[in-house]
Amino acid sequence: MAMQDPSRATTLMTASSGARRINSVTTGASAAAMAFLLALSNAAGAQTASPNVAGNWLLTCTNRKGATREVTLALQQEGSRLNGSYSAERGSGALDGTLQGTEVSLTGGAFTFSGTIAGNTMTGQTGRGRPCSAVRQ
Repeated sequence: MAMQDPSRATTLMTASSGARRINSVTTGASAAAMAFLLALSNAAGAQTASPNVAGNWLLTCTNRKGATREVTLALQQEGSRLNGSYSAERGSGALDGTLQGTEVSLTGGAFTFSGTIAGNTMTGQTGRGRPCSAVRQ
């Protein structure tokens, strides 16, 4: 059986058994490299993309007495960074925030919100621990 340098892209292996010859082509080290690259690309493709938080949202929060208050959010997203504005009965202002996976954090003036996003809804709480939910408009 004759074998060439295994680091070459293709190596021709010949085995003889009597009058019969069997030829096969192997890829040596390049097969391992290709398998590694394929595994990496599959792993990268398996990762889920960050949710899209950009858009207009209606956030409804419940105060300690059980009354609800509405806050309108207008959000822009650039990667994991969020910015935009909020508007509520008691005031309005600019927002900054972050998105880490499905975890959303927003702050602006006296307004703070932290929660999770799932599709077109967000649930979480204000900085004072009051429950909130938001729906994309």
